Amino acid sequence: MATAEADPGTGVLRPVHPGAWTEEAYLALPAADRVDRRVELLDGSLLVAPGTGPRHAAAVAAVRAAMQAALPPGLEVTGPVALRLAPGRILVPDLVVAAPVAGDESGEVRDSSVALVVVDVVGRGNGVADRWFKPQLYAGCRIPYALLVDHDEPFAVGSMLIGGRFHEYAEAGPGGVLRLDEPFALELDLAALAAGAVPEDAPAAEPEPADAAGPPEPDPEPDPEPDAGGAEAADPGTGDPEPADPERDAPRPV
Repeated sequence: MATAEADPGTGVLRPVHPGAWTEEAYLALPAADRVDRRVELLDGSLLVAPGTGPRHAAAVAAVRAAMQAALPPGLEVTGPVALRLAPGRILVPDLVVAAPVAGDESGEVRDSSVALVVVDVVGRGNGVADRWFKPQLYAGCRIPYALLVDHDEPFAVGSMLIGGRFHEYAEAGPGGVLRLDEPFALELDLAALAAGAVPEDAPAAEPEPADAAGPPEPDPEPDPEPDAGGAEAADPGTGDPEPADPERDAPRPV
């Protein structure tokens, strides 16, 4: 029976299984690990997607929100969803547009025949398997539409199934807007997607020191010293200056 253990340092799933992986062995893995960590089954082998972080999650949330706002009645967007493309082939796209399924549960494997659109959100860590190979597998099981979104470039490409192969019919680059007419009208603002994404290597903001509210106040200027030559004497009773008295103030002979 298949087992799995987590790396003590990273928590990444490390499946332990002798021989080729079967669907039974694959489905014995915890559903959260299979779906949330994008562990996929392909002809007896496991494909493990690069770890997802805040940037990927923010991009998926932005695409989901745009689709939810555009979907006609009778369709819903969910994800991540495990799709069975064929016996022994289970992939986990980020989002799937399909008709609602009664009693659907998180982690349940759904047949690819229910999918109208599959959506994969990628970044610099994703390679050929996510960008080129998996779309061919989606086309091979006749999923009508696919959407690939890169949150690092960013760019987006919409493809439709024609003659058993995907053909690109809409695309947008950095700062552009992806506009789809099929299978429903959709606009995806890539500038907003990039602005809302969280950089993976963004440093944490450092708190300001308590005394950083403003520049220090200058020391008060000392009071000017009285001019010894022309100062008026103060009245000892009131403290007010006394008027000058020529006889009193005249110098006396010694």
